Amino acid sequence: MATNDQTFSNNKKVKMIATAVYANCPYLKKAHSYVPMDQMQDKKYGNKYSVYIPDPGKTRIASASDGKEKLAAQYDAINEIEYDIVCDAALNDCELTLWNKFGDMESFRDQIALPHGRSVARGVEKAAIDKTVFQASQAVVGVAGLEILSEAQGALDMTGAVGNKVTFINPTVGTKIAAKALGAFNNPDIAKDLYRDNWLGKYGASTIVTESYMPVVVGSSSRTASVTLTKVLKDGKTIGFEPIKSVSGTAKKGDAFKVEGLKLVDKNGVQTDADYVIIVGDNGEIAELRIEIEGESCNNANAWVAAGTESLTLVPMLADGKKYAVTQCRIEGAVAFDSYKFAELPGTKMTTEKFEDSAIEVQTYEGGNIDTFTSGVRIVVPFAVGLPDPRESVIAYIEM
Repeated sequence: MATNDQTFSNNKKVKMIATAVYANCPYLKKAHSYVPMDQMQDKKYGNKYSVYIPDPGKTRIASASDGKEKLAAQYDAINEIEYDIVCDAALNDCELTLWNKFGDMESFRDQIALPHGRSVARGVEKAAIDKTVFQASQAVVGVAGLEILSEAQGALDMTGAVGNKVTFINPTVGTKIAAKALGAFNNPDIAKDLYRDNWLGKYGASTIVTESYMPVVVGSSSRTASVTLTKVLKDGKTIGFEPIKSVSGTAKKGDAFKVEGLKLVDKNGVQTDADYVIIVGDNGEIAELRIEIEGESCNNANAWVAAGTESLTLVPMLADGKKYAVTQCRIEGAVAFDSYKFAELPGTKMTTEKFEDSAIEVQTYEGGNIDTFTSGVRIVVPFAVGLPDPRESVIAYIEM
């Protein structure tokens, strides 16, 4: 039997919605699927799945002057870090009359696909940003200009993260920067296709993309944050501290704290001189902080401190009362985004579509009411999003 193109839940119409969803998710266009779809098939709303951060171990340099005993093996257990991602869902419901159902495809696109697709897309986009934007290990603070973008890119280079860089910026701040230095970005004639997708252009090694849902925070020098260090011992010697996942105090979401003596361990396990910054998320949570002692190896660390450290002092980085646009410079694949599927429901027609090879899948469910000659339609985007390794992201706080 031929497909009824007038039915809402046919592939052409759902494909149109899926295209609208994809077009309105610039942040998620620059994400990476961490789990193959066949492994997501049994996942359900509220389930979790885990992403693992590999342990690079610790490389030692043995010099001839140290003697052959320095060549002896020093085994450490492999310590992969487990990062859990929760399965969420975006929903958009509408009721269609017979007029809606049997209108032409152009009317469907303008009256159903574009507005509803855009709405569900922007909902998913904002949820993804809220969950991941403050998952970072470094932060820089400054005024709108190319210098702050360069500083953020340089900080990201310090992490040893590999991949294409992308920077998401508040449109108001992006306009200010572009007005000051138009020549630094791609020529509009060359980049006109990019601008249609919210791309401001490319500066340095990073693509610059505007996103209106990038948050704005207000600084306060009076807010406080503290952590408790619990020692990890080996042969009676302190080699690091137990992982820290939250701070206590009055800090709010988006606050950034510099910590004297706390430095970054890059993704290769090398202790660097870059400052590790603690950035606060929801309810005092922070990206997991794993600290080792200088010269030691502990818990697949992402930060280190000098021997003898007993406590950390967190100092606010944001000035009192100043408003900052949060800008994120990250590796494209730093954000994990995966789709799963809801099962079919008796008495409804379910259709699933996505835009080309995008990881963003759209499901529609349609069920009719013979008394009112209407159809109830649910547009569903099941998704799971997270940013597993904060070293793959840097936050720039730009004064507004």
